[in-house]
Amino acid sequence: MYASDYGLDRVVKFAPDGEFLLAWGESGAGAGQFDAPAGVAVDGADKVYVADFYNHRIQVFSGEGKLLRVLGSEGSGEGQLHYPTDLALGEEGHFYVADAYNYRVQKWAPDGSFLAIWGAQGPGRDQFDVPSGIAVEGGVVHIADSANHRVVARNTGGELLAVWELTDSTGPQIHSPTRVAARGERIYLADTANDRVVVLNLERRR
Repeated sequence: MYASDYGLDRVVKFAPDGEFLLAWGESGAGAGQFDAPAGVAVDGADKVYVADFYNHRIQVFSGEGKLLRVLGSEGSGEGQLHYPTDLALGEEGHFYVADAYNYRVQKWAPDGSFLAIWGAQGPGRDQFDVPSGIAVEGGVVHIADSANHRVVARNTGGELLAVWELTDSTGPQIHSPTRVAARGERIYLADTANDRVVVLNLERRR
């Protein structure tokens, strides 16, 4: 298990039983350094992908903490990032980045080359407002669309599949979700401003 230790600017590795194994990284903007690592994902080859929030980039390491690659730079162009908050690995080694303050999701190839941009700022079904969490399950990319108070599902080609919202007469009942996980027929959502976890069934789609 790997954790992004946001406040200490490092990544921490644990054994399955919770035993501490390794930590790497330090504060800074150089290669291998971090400024608020915000999300982490691991592929089948034990490569560790880290969303380096304030450095506006993705860094890739071996499972032992050796730096393998630095991807992206600050900006709004293709392959550039503005406060990436999370990332997730999909099938065939593609990875998806919640490019939060560019209000979009980016898809990258296993070799680190840019592939696609999804979305732009706004409340529409094809738009995002601070996408903050991302997870891939069964060929579906689930996105915690934080400032729109919802979860969005797209296929790996970017096609919109569903939008999940909980609302009543008082307004949104999911408030500023920041992380999402999916497993089988359920979605688990960090409902941050409500201080709780929400579990959604896939049939609750709109």
